[in-house]
Amino acid sequence: MPYVTPKMVQFMKEKGLTSSADSSENVSRSSDIVSTDSADGEKKRKVRELPSSVDPPDEDDSSDSDLTSKKPPQPGVLPPSWVYRHKSQTSNKPSSKENCSRTRTKSSINSNGRKLSYLKPLVVPGMNVRYNEMPFDEKRVKYTQTLLKSNVRQLYDIPPTLKVEENKDIFEAQNYEYKDFLFVCKEYDSSLLPKHELYFKVLRWLAKKHPAIIHTWHVFQKGNNGKIQVFQELAPYGTLHYYISKRGTLDEDRCQMAARQLRHAMDYLGDMGLCHRTISPVHVLVIHATENFMVKLSGFRQACIYYNIRKDDIIYQPCFSYRKRSTVPDYYAPEMYGNIANEHYDPTAADVWSLGATLYYSSCKKYPYDTTKNNPKIENEIQRNVLNLKMSRNAQSAIGHMLTIYAASRISVEKLRDHPWIKEK
Repeated sequence: MPYVTPKMVQFMKEKGLTSSADSSENVSRSSDIVSTDSADGEKKRKVRELPSSVDPPDEDDSSDSDLTSKKPPQPGVLPPSWVYRHKSQTSNKPSSKENCSRTRTKSSINSNGRKLSYLKPLVVPGMNVRYNEMPFDEKRVKYTQTLLKSNVRQLYDIPPTLKVEENKDIFEAQNYEYKDFLFVCKEYDSSLLPKHELYFKVLRWLAKKHPAIIHTWHVFQKGNNGKIQVFQELAPYGTLHYYISKRGTLDEDRCQMAARQLRHAMDYLGDMGLCHRTISPVHVLVIHATENFMVKLSGFRQACIYYNIRKDDIIYQPCFSYRKRSTVPDYYAPEMYGNIANEHYDPTAADVWSLGATLYYSSCKKYPYDTTKNNPKIENEIQRNVLNLKMSRNAQSAIGHMLTIYAASRISVEKLRDHPWIKEK
């Protein structure tokens, strides 16, 4: 089941499948669970699809203008309107020989009449060139809506913790019930509630349901002010970042296995109406380091509900401040930095970028681009770095399509499943 994308939302609207907000619907919403989509914010919302290094935002200007900067574009900088007009400029389908070229470029004209060239992600045989154009079936969309609404409602309703006083039998029996499993207990201060209520809800809701997501046995709390205890399975090899620092980078076979498992995990999160938002090597745990390399996704502290069950729309998340961006790699998608006053980003597309950056790091122990510089040609830098990876062309293609800086053109989780490098053998 795919994530709901902006194109799917548009399809819902055209078919009359969306529902208006119903004030009588009994859904408890804390400020942490749903952080956007107020009545006024909806009108002023601008969805950021370009990276901050291409179109630097002016955080002092909160007026309702489009994404185009008031300043004339710099030489060599892609115009912000590229995202919306690039399809009309690609009428000729490239041949299979051109698809595999390592020097593929594409041209567009900026507002000053200057011809711009930039690299495209590698397209390999067996891959649908129009991967981002997804056909929708009305019956399937209705099923997706029903599934998401059911799961999100249950997530809203689940208590963040189990009270020890009311569940003594479960609390006392867990040592015997899971005696054959190695697990760890993490303690959190009760002050995390209610601000991080969603975090504990997510842990309880995901529980032990998916093999590629870290298993959580129980979340307990004594009284209302006691410590919060989270019991989870043990990852004997630590985080992927730690594993690589000790044992070196992953070969392509292991990187491919990790990519498949993490894509499965993201696909399941999409069914649950969730986005991770902080996928990175420190939030991927290594369970087995043998030939059957096994990893699991963890670190759901910043996870968010991405689907608005009242409006049948994506809950876009507020951008982070560009001025406060760290030069240390954080694995956030470039479009996540923008004008915090009125710009938002699509968390489903941002998670795909983070997955690509994690896989890139796993293969060469580097970040896809130099974060200490504000490079206006960041797309070219990234794609050249991807093509220099000591991996197969299929691997370069998959990672390159995940790391394209244009959110609207980035490969989706569902289409990633059909990519030759990710596709199950």
